[in-house]
Formats: sequence, C-alpha cells, structure tokens
Amino acid sequence: MQTASVAISGPALPKARFNWIFSADKFTSTPSNRNGIKPEEELAMRQQAAVFIYELGTNLKVPHYCINTAVVYMHRFYMINSFQRFTRQ
Repeated sequence: MQTASVAISGPALPKARFNWIFSADKFTSTPSNRNGIKPEEELAMRQQAAVFIYELGTNLKVPHYCINTAVVYMHRFYMINSFQRFTRQ
C-alpha cells in the first residue's frame, strides 16, 4: 500500500514529512489525547469545528465540495496539532 505524503519547509520551519494516510493506532493517540483531552471531548470539538465550517461556508455560498475539503483539512490539521494549542477562542 502506498501512502501520500507532503513535505513542509520554510524559513522558520524545519524540513518535515507528514503522511496523510493514518493507521488505526494514530486515532487513539492524537496530539490532543496526549495533552490530556479525552477522546470523547476531542470528538465533540471536531464535530463543533465541522459544523462551524459548514455553517460559515453555507452562509458565504461556498460550493459544498469546498466546504467538505475544508472539513477534511481541519481533521488532518488536528491529527498533527492539539486542540489544547489551537482552540476556537
């Protein structure tokens, strides 16, 4: 099985490679979970973020495929970053 990856680098970022296909064990050990957020709480936060993106996109009359793409990127973002560090407030 091949996995897709993306290279991220820049003047302030060290060169890193992130796989965008996650194994099942990665879902039980997300950055949020490692920072003390319970899986149920993280699920609720992800759902709230997805609803926010959907409502915002709908109000702005953005095509649904763009809204869905934004939700996917939000989920991918929180597979690498913690809700504790990047909150909605």
